[in-house]
Amino acid sequence: MIRVTVVLFIFSFIRILSQQCFDDILLDGSEKIDKYGIDSTGNWWAITKPYTNRFRLYVNGKQSDIFSGVQDIKFSRDGKRWACYAKDDGNYWHLLTNDTTLYLRAFRVGQLFFTPDSKSLFFTYTTEGRQTLSGKIDNEGNIKFGSSKDLDIPDATTMYISVDLKRKAVVTNRDGGTYVRLGKDQGPRFDAVKAIGYWNDGSFIYAARLGNSWEIYKDRETLSEPFNRIIDAKMNPEGTIAAIAFERTKNEQVVLTLNDKYYEPLMSRMYDWVGNIQINPILEIVAFKAKKNDNYYVVYSNTEYISGKNSTPPQFSYDGKDIFFVGCDFDCFVNINGRKYSLNSEIDLKGNFVKKPGEPSIAYTTSSSLVIRNLEKNTLSASKMMDKMSEPIYNWKSKRYEALGILGERLYFIYCK
Repeated sequence: MIRVTVVLFIFSFIRILSQQCFDDILLDGSEKIDKYGIDSTGNWWAITKPYTNRFRLYVNGKQSDIFSGVQDIKFSRDGKRWACYAKDDGNYWHLLTNDTTLYLRAFRVGQLFFTPDSKSLFFTYTTEGRQTLSGKIDNEGNIKFGSSKDLDIPDATTMYISVDLKRKAVVTNRDGGTYVRLGKDQGPRFDAVKAIGYWNDGSFIYAARLGNSWEIYKDRETLSEPFNRIIDAKMNPEGTIAAIAFERTKNEQVVLTLNDKYYEPLMSRMYDWVGNIQINPILEIVAFKAKKNDNYYVVYSNTEYISGKNSTPPQFSYDGKDIFFVGCDFDCFVNINGRKYSLNSEIDLKGNFVKKPGEPSIAYTTSSSLVIRNLEKNTLSASKMMDKMSEPIYNWKSKRYEALGILGERLYFIYCK
């Protein structure tokens, strides 16, 4: 669990409020809490230790059986489904979901992911016979397992599924090389591969290196000139926009954007350094951090916002209307849509910051509380003090900031309006 430690030097003109924050107890402390967290969709989970080396999973209050091991949980994009792997006393793995438990008799488990539309769950696992197999559960609860003949692939393999679920790509490391298999087409040998994802037309986007040169590929077609190294890459879940940061030559770095609206890939300005790519969750627009001649920027749709040397990656509100980042140069500040607000205090930039759309406020967790700062009114709301805190979220359904906290051995649900 990542914790954010923030040291606040609160000036006298900042009004501190507490009546806007509330807390409800979730777990009473009868079982020791091992891990806990809250998903961006508002689902909370906890893994407890009722006995030594025994674990139980709680999701939104629902508890599982006791296992000898439980892996971290995955949630679907719409927040309605969840899944995780759990190991029994015989060292075999089960698949736990919100409505199904499968005994896989798996020797090892691998990937576990929901499709972008949240309608299907894919999972991979390895049998005692060292066959790596896959399965799928659709939103009706129908279960389908892949055939061993089609899916018998080495352990060092990562699987990707197209948006329409009709195509499968696997990136496999074997015999000292890396291969991108598209369906039954094995493809050429590369020295390294960075998978980016499936495009909306069913083609697979990836970067591959042969010798000292990288290139961007769409299936087997090259989309870019050769370059020195790849820095970062992101694609939206719908496969309609992708951005790749790479180094063309020494001290010449750019971001390449792929979008069907462009006649050809769009190249950014050249910078000394680029990275921390983020894609707007609603609009097909890219943001990233950049440096040029000792000047530091957050670049959004070719607009450069001065960020200072020390700043967080750009972030978006859930509806995509606000872009914001937090920085500390001589003083700490928040930049929202290009407008800079002074914080008048020191803040740890390693934390996770969240924002309610359309309002000049941000939220974050310290080591002991959930904090909301209104940047125009100079007010601060803080929750009850805890021993530990999770990262915060902005829950668009309930329209409030939320987090989890531990006090003693009790787990609390904390929310601020």
